[in-house]
Amino acid sequence: EHSMPYDMIPQLVQFCNEENIQFMSTPFSIQDAEIIDKHVSIHKIASFEINHVRLIEFLAKTGKPILISTGASTFDEIDFCVDLITKFGNYNFVLLQCTSKYPCPVESLNLSVIPKIKSRYNVPVGFSDHSIDPIIGPILAVGYGATVIEKHFTLDKNLPGPDHSFALNPEELKSMIISVRQAEAAY
Repeated sequence: EHSMPYDMIPQLVQFCNEENIQFMSTPFSIQDAEIIDKHVSIHKIASFEINHVRLIEFLAKTGKPILISTGASTFDEIDFCVDLITKFGNYNFVLLQCTSKYPCPVESLNLSVIPKIKSRYNVPVGFSDHSIDPIIGPILAVGYGATVIEKHFTLDKNLPGPDHSFALNPEELKSMIISVRQAEAAY
C-alpha cells in the first residue's frame, strides 16, 4: 500500500535534478536495484537486507558507493556483508550505526559503538537515526566520528505510513543540519 511504483522514479529523479538534490532510493530486492541503478550514484543497504546475498552482490558489482545500515546486526553479520562487497572489488562504502527501533529512544542509540566500527573496518562511519529528537543523536554521532547522518524526512508527521510519525519535518531538518555543521566546525 505504501510502496513507490517504479513509474514514479523518473518523475522523482527529474524533480530532484531540478532542485539540485541527489536522488536516492533503497532497494529491497534485485528487481528494485535493477530499476533504480541507472538513476542513482550511490546505493543503500537497509538493516534488514544486510544478509541478502544476491542483492549485496548486485550492488557491489555496480562499483557505486554503498551506505550499509547495521541495525540489529552482529559484528559477524557486518563482517559477512563487508567481505562480500569487497570480494567484488568495491571498497567504497560507509557503515551506518543504527538501532532498529522505530522510533528509537535516545538511550537506545548505542552511539559509543561508532569508534569501534570505525576502528574494526577502517572505513567511514555514519549514523542512521530513528529517534524523534532532531539534534541529540546526530551531534553525538559527529562527536564520535560519524561523517554521514541519515534521518527520515516528511512534510507531514500525520501522513499514512510507518515512518512519518518519527521523521523530521522541514523546520526540524533545518535545525538538525545547522547543529551538525556547528558540531563539525567545533570538532
